[in-house]
Amino acid sequence: MIKLKKISVKLNSKIILHDINLDLKKQQYALLGKSGSGKTTLLNVINFLIKPISGKIYSSFVGEIKSNNDVCIHRSYTATIFQNINLIPRLNVLENVLVGKINRFSPFNFFLPNSRNEKEKALSCLEEVGLISKSLENVRSLSGGEKQRVAIARAIYKKPKLLLADEPVSNLDPKNTKLIMDLLKTLCVNKKICCIVALHNPDLAIKFSRNIIALKKGKIVLDKKSSINKKDIDKIYV
Repeated sequence: MIKLKKISVKLNSKIILHDINLDLKKQQYALLGKSGSGKTTLLNVINFLIKPISGKIYSSFVGEIKSNNDVCIHRSYTATIFQNINLIPRLNVLENVLVGKINRFSPFNFFLPNSRNEKEKALSCLEEVGLISKSLENVRSLSGGEKQRVAIARAIYKKPKLLLADEPVSNLDPKNTKLIMDLLKTLCVNKKICCIVALHNPDLAIKFSRNIIALKKGKIVLDKKSSINKKDIDKIYV
């Protein structure tokens, strides 16, 4: 799905990621690490929102990504759920889901008229996250958990093959945290989406996936395909 080879990133004269090597296939991954470990930067590299200073990135959609056209093709199959959700306050719930059309094949197609078929697809996505009854409400009226479910609906509306979620439950209570994590896992398994979720809670990570990747000070300290133990956790947080 996505392969990173010797990726390093520098921001404001500081090395944020050091020689990252990863080979991520059609599975679910939990990306663990403390705040400042480089999790968000790594997700931004995978979605080409940040350009590394060295290394190569390979995508199953285009092979080695070299050109702007390669980036556009890669992004057309990639969706991101941001930590701050990034809904558009002036739009209602359905319109926010339709924003998922951006970058699917053209960065300008959101401004084209939405056909009945597109709206039906968006409503189907809202039904999958349990929010079809709120489709015409303004997103300002929603709770934090509901807003995150709109963000998930927007992401799956794009029909991605790769889904990146950056701390999707960091501001939610335990009940909504479980709901969102269960929903992400179910959708990704049923739709065969490769999903990488950045988290700081090991318990949530273990429940989401047996594939655990951990960062510490910009370096990979763990890449396991089995349950983690106390020694593993110490590598990340001590």
